[in-house]
Amino acid sequence: MIAPENQIHWGRQDYEKIEWHKNFSGADAFCDENGFVHPEFPKGRFENLFSEVDGKTLVTMISTHDSFEDIEELIKMGFKEGMQTNCSQLDNLLKTLQK
Repeated sequence: MIAPENQIHWGRQDYEKIEWHKNFSGADAFCDENGFVHPEFPKGRFENLFSEVDGKTLVTMISTHDSFEDIEELIKMGFKEGMQTNCSQLDNLLKTLQK
């Protein structure tokens, strides 16, 4: 990840479960460029679920954390803005793939 101030941040996701066309889940954390987890930063768990609604795919993204303080810290670090950017990029990609 590259912050607006040009700071580079690394993230790591360890996938624990993948069910084709249904879901994937695991753990995520901030790390260095070699994949070593930073113990001082919040860690989390994620689950992405895929379901069909009216002929379209609904993606449900669930992120869980150990404490409210961890969530507050992530928000201060730009989690909300990062997710908005990710979703916008996904929207743009999906538009290019439409038939």
